[in-house]
Amino acid sequence: MAAQTLSPVGHDEAPEHSQAANVRGSSDRVIDVRQPAGAACAGGVAAWWAAINGVRTLRQARTDSRNRSRPMVAAELQPVEYSKGMIALVVKNFGPTIARNVKVTFDPPIPDPNNPAQSLTTFLKRRYEKPIPTLTPEMKLSNLWFIGRAGDDDQFRNTEPTPDQCTVTITCESADGTEYEDKFVIDVALVKAETYAESSTSPQGRMKTVADSLKSLDASVTSIARAHARPQAAADSLAGRVHPSTSN
Repeated sequence: MAAQTLSPVGHDEAPEHSQAANVRGSSDRVIDVRQPAGAACAGGVAAWWAAINGVRTLRQARTDSRNRSRPMVAAELQPVEYSKGMIALVVKNFGPTIARNVKVTFDPPIPDPNNPAQSLTTFLKRRYEKPIPTLTPEMKLSNLWFIGRAGDDDQFRNTEPTPDQCTVTITCESADGTEYEDKFVIDVALVKAETYAESSTSPQGRMKTVADSLKSLDASVTSIARAHARPQAAADSLAGRVHPSTSN
């Protein structure tokens, strides 16, 4: 009876060990399945992030390419070369492509001159009163903005009604129909504050040298002419006092 009692106990213990082994085996298998799943999830996140960055990079590259190829029409004031006290408004297409339907407006608006027939502002207002159909790359439009006249204090004052400060708004379209708008603040004081050095070998320096030489030459010629005029005047005076004798 004891032997029979012990025998089932031995058989019952074996399944317990077997079940424990199965549990451990099942647990091991679950762990093995979870590890690849976590790695796959991390890989998916990395792929998603890479895709997002790729889209951003493509968009930025597209934007940069469009900005590099867009028409860039700008307005600025420039001193007129070899003309002291003169400042011109220059509207130029600095971009590599054609600008279409270019509109130029001013804030504050340019007032009408008192005498349109004698003012260059009339041509300025007439040029920009309508949209410009096309403006090719490097093409520029120039109009006198400031025509200075020196006063008693040697300061140049504008004889035109154009303002000293103004905001120029330029809108244009590219070849694909994209519209661009840019604003530029122009200031006469900024140009008048320019300093420069003039060389005697520059065109303006050479013109000044030639002018000085001509003045000196004129003075010399005048002096020589006066020197020759004195003896001639004396001779004429002497000839007038001496009368030839007449024989009877």
